Amino acid sequence: MYSRVSLWFAAANLDKDFAPMSVVKNECAMVASPSETSTGGKRKREGKLRSKVWEHFTKHENKPECVCNHCERVFSCKTNAGTTPLQRHIFWGRCAVYKKENEGKVETLPKNTKRSLGQDRNFVPRNFDEECSLRDLTELIINWELPFNFVEDPSFQKYIRGIYPTYKFPSWITMRSDCMKRYEVEKNILKDILEHSKPRVCLTFDTWTSSKDLPYMAIRVHFIDKGWKLHKRIINFVLVPVKESGENLADVIIRCLLEWNIKKICTITLDNCTTNDVLARTLSEHYSSRSSLLLQGCAVQVRCWGRILNLIVQEGLDEIKDSIRRIRNAVKYVKMTPGKEFEFLQFADQEGIPRGKMLALDNYTQWNSTYKMLGSVLPYRWAYDRMRSCDRHFKDPPTPEDWEKAKIVPTDLGSLRGRMALNMLEKFEKYWMEKEPNILLSVAVVLDPRCKLKYLRFCYNKIYDSSLVGDLMDRVEGELRKLFDEYMAEYEASCCVEATSNKSSDEGTPSVISTSAFQLKMNSIEDFFKFSEEEDVFQSKTELDDWIRGEPVQTDFEEEMDKAFSGPD
Repeated sequence: MYSRVSLWFAAANLDKDFAPMSVVKNECAMVASPSETSTGGKRKREGKLRSKVWEHFTKHENKPECVCNHCERVFSCKTNAGTTPLQRHIFWGRCAVYKKENEGKVETLPKNTKRSLGQDRNFVPRNFDEECSLRDLTELIINWELPFNFVEDPSFQKYIRGIYPTYKFPSWITMRSDCMKRYEVEKNILKDILEHSKPRVCLTFDTWTSSKDLPYMAIRVHFIDKGWKLHKRIINFVLVPVKESGENLADVIIRCLLEWNIKKICTITLDNCTTNDVLARTLSEHYSSRSSLLLQGCAVQVRCWGRILNLIVQEGLDEIKDSIRRIRNAVKYVKMTPGKEFEFLQFADQEGIPRGKMLALDNYTQWNSTYKMLGSVLPYRWAYDRMRSCDRHFKDPPTPEDWEKAKIVPTDLGSLRGRMALNMLEKFEKYWMEKEPNILLSVAVVLDPRCKLKYLRFCYNKIYDSSLVGDLMDRVEGELRKLFDEYMAEYEASCCVEATSNKSSDEGTPSVISTSAFQLKMNSIEDFFKFSEEEDVFQSKTELDDWIRGEPVQTDFEEEMDKAFSGPD
């Protein structure tokens, strides 16, 4: 008898295109072991046909032969031959009848993959699933943000045909339809999450302008589900109405929230402009009448502090705005085309400037991007000087004074930075000192176990005049108690509904009082003392008092919150 190793080498030497090792190993089990043979010349016990290939062949009872169930071709199937020829015939596409019957479904193996697959012991031939393949292609289009007609690209089709020659490519119309179906599936999943959690959402908005100067608005919701997981999801992406007024924008948002069945709103974060003030007021009036806002909507609008911070920084840079404008135009000129950028790098090499961080163009809406731009362009000052002398198309280049002012911004502590700081302080006071702080932001600080009421008072003493701190603290604490009472009333109402339903189910079975008058009197006195003690405790302290008057927690907050809000195992 051949050993398993020698049998495998024998099969491999018969043909260069030997079978995968996992297949040979399975077929080796068909060969009886020495213990299964008898020295007395008895017939060997038949091995069990374990290979899947036998689903396509019928073995002859008296001869070591088998017949293909599809094309009726006869093959030798001696016990020492293995099933490699049978595997090739079926799974490698050599049976014309089987291939025709399963055209577009069966997955055949190219010749150059047979040896590599032989190294994979877990490889199992499988049928091609057209629906699964189309779903994966749809996911590829969405994740890479590719156009729908990507599937009609000749290079992509050439690559796929090299893998699967008979693949039927979908049209771009089919891809658009499948992407919309996938969108509807994900939309229904998000609707189920919102319906199950019924959260109070925070709304934020982003606006974009397309290449055709059409304004678009993305509506985002932020909420925490029942598993204490924070979500941030875009629920709509709409074209802004032609007449961009606060009322029109509010109408678009209200219709979007109705579509998603969102009824409870916590805050609305907006930029500081007249249109957004009208938008916030319209939304507040609409949802206040439906009891969908906290504190009757008095704290629903939150200013976008990122936008305000950007305005403060831009106000500080106003002292050198002309210099920054020329430097910004110089960066734009270099990054205009790859050819210009390559030419600029050659100028840098001629000046002996090492190639490090490349030029970065700033974004007016991001407060720190201007500083990043200045930091990236300063090392290339002399390359720009050489470009100015060699490139006649380079108009209005930065002057030596511009470079000196740009160098001062991150380092100088003198008069220029002092003037910038005064402008920034004036803008800061306009948006912070002259306006009352948002109540819900202050409440969030109080509810933070690390901060509570003490930290809020500490911050107010740092920011405001001491004569204002007392009134501000009283207002925050008063609004916090109102908020606590709102949630208590909502909780008691839900408990009342549950108790009423339980009572209605118990009606018709009156209880029998068997207590004597003396026992009733004694129980009443004991109940009175118990009631008196509970009333004194209730009047002196509530859970809210315990929280805000308690000491802040000094611990590894992130680790503790992960444990507390990880949910049930």
